[in-house]
Amino acid sequence: MKEKKIFLIRQAVPEDAEQLAGVHIRSWERAYCGLLPDSAIHAAGIRRRQQWNELLRRSDFIHYVSEQGGIITGFVGICSYRDEEHSSAGEIGGLYVAPEYWSCGMGTALLHCGVHHLLQRMRMPIYLWVLESNIRARIFYEKNSFRQDGTVKEVIIGTPQTELRYCYSKRAETAPSGT
Repeated sequence: MKEKKIFLIRQAVPEDAEQLAGVHIRSWERAYCGLLPDSAIHAAGIRRRQQWNELLRRSDFIHYVSEQGGIITGFVGICSYRDEEHSSAGEIGGLYVAPEYWSCGMGTALLHCGVHHLLQRMRMPIYLWVLESNIRARIFYEKNSFRQDGTVKEVIIGTPQTELRYCYSKRAETAPSGT
């Protein structure tokens, strides 16, 4: 395990879009290499900058970033669950950390921040989706109190992929530092 780093977590602002796109692109390139077609990873990277400019202006998503020395190193996106059937539920819509900061505690802190935010707003249960083939992410979420609930969906990311739904299985005890 890498040495723990000292970092700040704060809510994202529109001016963060460029750095967030960079983190998102680098994370996708490393995390999904060998899991998704290279063409799909490349195509997603091309769209990221525009997506971040739009996402940070939406009121239905909230993003928190981890920052070290003014450099954004990761983010978590949270929202109401995007399935109308579960209107009181919350969702971790995305969690990505720049690869050079993996295994330093930033992903865990960002996840806890997102969970805490949703719990404070009575958004229960809390769901997230993860690619079935992304074993590293699945282990991470399972270590952080998320469990598969048996719901699956097929998505197209260059080729058909299976996503598994995970549900948070216990209440967060405390808010992480910096929130």
